Amino acid sequence: MDKKQLKVAISPCPNDTYIFGPWINKFIETEDSLHIRTDYLDIQELNEQALTNTYDIIKISAAHIPSVIEHYAILSCGGALTEKTGPLLIAQKDIPEEDITKSRILLPGINTTAAFLFGFLFPKAKKIDYVLFSEIEDRLLNKEAEAGVIIHESRFTYETKGLMKLFDLGELWFDKTKCPIPLGVIAINRQLDSQVKSRIQDQIKKSILWANHNADELMPFIQSKATEMDLDTIAQHIHLYVNEYSLNLGGSGKIAIMKLCNYINRGKLNANEVFI
Repeated sequence: MDKKQLKVAISPCPNDTYIFGPWINKFIETEDSLHIRTDYLDIQELNEQALTNTYDIIKISAAHIPSVIEHYAILSCGGALTEKTGPLLIAQKDIPEEDITKSRILLPGINTTAAFLFGFLFPKAKKIDYVLFSEIEDRLLNKEAEAGVIIHESRFTYETKGLMKLFDLGELWFDKTKCPIPLGVIAINRQLDSQVKSRIQDQIKKSILWANHNADELMPFIQSKATEMDLDTIAQHIHLYVNEYSLNLGGSGKIAIMKLCNYINRGKLNANEVFI
């Protein structure tokens, strides 16, 4: 492969900067032919950019896979899957489950896994507003809606702002599917050479392993991008979202992703189409 700059887009959230940070900062041994230029975008912006087929490597919501599958395949590493722990539906005060469908709800982007999960679990809810994920807590405190679904660092800070959890959508998903919840995945452009795709996957795995052994050295970079600067919050975020599925989806991770995709597209995809 001739030397070229690969265009990469991830979120500024701690799990993404933890996973990609060693590669971005050249803390690991890298190949000149796989030099990357990285953009940092909100998850909904990432989902929208994936529709333009602009990036070689891009983080997307797992629920967005069916929309971009023509141009992107999914890597077996770098993503975020969790066991029974997903986006949180929160509010200022308790709302009975039967009243949620009557309430105004804030969701973090129409293409996000959080938005899919809420619609899947509460299909009768119609009063929906899509806003930037980092605005949801303040909008609830300003009484602009009765409840909202939070993601990323917000799950570790909402209680300090006087908000309460109504439901963990990951728990509800697990109760229905008995599968881990796929949140975000790393998509790779299908136009890249197959050997290049394999080498990129190896670089991401090396980056994760380096981070696992050198987290303190990586922390200033992670803090420089994070919405919440508190080290305890960042550590909790990384511990939750960077796990064995980040290093390798494995069979159970791929099954979970396919189950989610097939709820969305009525079983029109198969695993051979989705994963490299």
